[in-house]
Amino acid sequence: MRNAMNWIKNSLLICFSLFLAALIFEFGARIILPISPGAKKIDVDTGAQLFIPFNQPNRRYKQVYSEYNALTNIDNNGNRVTSTSNKESNIKILFLGDSFTFGQVFLIMKLFQATFVKRSVQIVSI
Repeated sequence: MRNAMNWIKNSLLICFSLFLAALIFEFGARIILPISPGAKKIDVDTGAQLFIPFNQPNRRYKQVYSEYNALTNIDNNGNRVTSTSNKESNIKILFLGDSFTFGQVFLIMKLFQATFVKRSVQIVSI
């Protein structure tokens, strides 16, 4: 019985020690390599920094980061639209995916949606 209690106590101490070590490691890693705040959103007209969600409806802004500077157009539904999108078209193609599908870090002409279609359909990225 005493042997079982020692085993449980030692197991709990090991778990606590591992948790504490992981916590210290995580804290140290955040000091050395902080999480990037991401791209800045800059208003195209005024040049002022915007503090809005990336898909706020009816917005046009530039995503500026050290590696890219991409113009972003958001429609009234909060979807990114491409310059090759024909808004009068009855045909719509919907692309579902992650930040790469949305084009979070890409110029609009570099998106695969823009190369997929050329002015014949309306393109919507969610």
